[in-house]
Amino acid sequence: MKNILLLAVLIFITNQLCAQQIELDELSTPSTPAFSILDLSPTSISRPTLGKTFLMSLANGLNNNNIVSDVAIETTPYWWVSRPGLTYEKYYGLDTVSASDNIFDQISSTLSLSFATSDASPDIDSIDSRYLAGGLRFQVLKGQPSQSFKNAYHNLLQNDQLLIRESIAELKHRVDLNMITTLQALKTDIEVSVQSIISTNSAYQNLTAQDVAGYKQKAITYIRNIIDKMDATEYDKTTISDYLEKERATVSESINTILMDMQGMSRVGWLLEFAGAASLYAPTNKIDYTMGHNWAGWGTLTYRFEPTNGNERMTDLNFMLRIGGNFQNASSYNTDFGLSWVSSGDNYSLSLEGLLRSYRSYIDITAIDGQTYEVSDTDNTWRFALAYQYKLSDNINITVTAGKDFENSAISADGMFSLLNLNLTLPASQKMLVNNN
Repeated sequence: MKNILLLAVLIFITNQLCAQQIELDELSTPSTPAFSILDLSPTSISRPTLGKTFLMSLANGLNNNNIVSDVAIETTPYWWVSRPGLTYEKYYGLDTVSASDNIFDQISSTLSLSFATSDASPDIDSIDSRYLAGGLRFQVLKGQPSQSFKNAYHNLLQNDQLLIRESIAELKHRVDLNMITTLQALKTDIEVSVQSIISTNSAYQNLTAQDVAGYKQKAITYIRNIIDKMDATEYDKTTISDYLEKERATVSESINTILMDMQGMSRVGWLLEFAGAASLYAPTNKIDYTMGHNWAGWGTLTYRFEPTNGNERMTDLNFMLRIGGNFQNASSYNTDFGLSWVSSGDNYSLSLEGLLRSYRSYIDITAIDGQTYEVSDTDNTWRFALAYQYKLSDNINITVTAGKDFENSAISADGMFSLLNLNLTLPASQKMLVNNN
């Protein structure tokens, strides 16, 4: 009974604060700048992996001369082309011998493009109007692999699943290129495919010959078993290729959890990221009649500390610079300088952030001598916040926030605020697909 009353009180407090809740700006570079500049959180996002598909998605969003509303596209040009020589070690920086320090390589591998549209009509009786925006994001410094990431990758190798998955992919590749044309050749080339992956993966070079032989034999045995289970009496390229792809996806499921954990622990040290976005306003919903709307640029420098003694806690120190304005009012813009400290663990997050916002505008005045001078007017305001979030379960978390908002806060004269939120989310199944090509 007490638990029910506590839950009711928390929900009541959340509802009371809903009308006056402050949207706290994250002191980080947005992952999709085009969505951020339009203040969008789309539930459906198109993520094309080919340049042609991206252009087709873009063309569908523009729909000849009209602009379709609620379009959300995000793509990474780096993966538009096949990269058969790219390994996990090279991409994540585990292979220090062949790793590139070229800044253009860093930018190209992390460059992300985003595009979005939204309805700008003031009411349903108005002429259709649209906002459309484009943005980009890239990293200059990517940090280095954390020890936790190295350990997780070592465990992944010991799991044998990565070698099996990539060997199946190599075998399928040989089928698709007509290097295999019979069922007997398919069985014979299993060992060739496994050995090819081992030979091109530098991680196996640090293992003993006995360990490598053990991994190799396990992979060969596993693939032979799935080939034997294949219901085929004669060789058919399409059927076999589809079957191998299905089996590769099945193996991917078994390593999905490890890969998801690795994504969150992959980089430590210095990380430098930039983003930019601009939006247009189409008052008549015509692409040939648009005018500049908002623009913004972000830069975030982060130092991520290496967890010690097997501690899973991650600690970040962030410095953020953000500048933005409006194309129709080029004489004014605002600049944000932010500093934050964030410590997070498996079920909690503690953050302390401060933000200085500077509004600057330029105006022309005529002096007594008849000369026109450009003068600037600056108005500074600031905000700080301390926030603690605790995950009670996979679907329930509680957040407590306290601090001082900007001076124009509607909560109180001096902008002080405190918030308590109980967040409930419906369970959902999520999958992460990681390609090695």
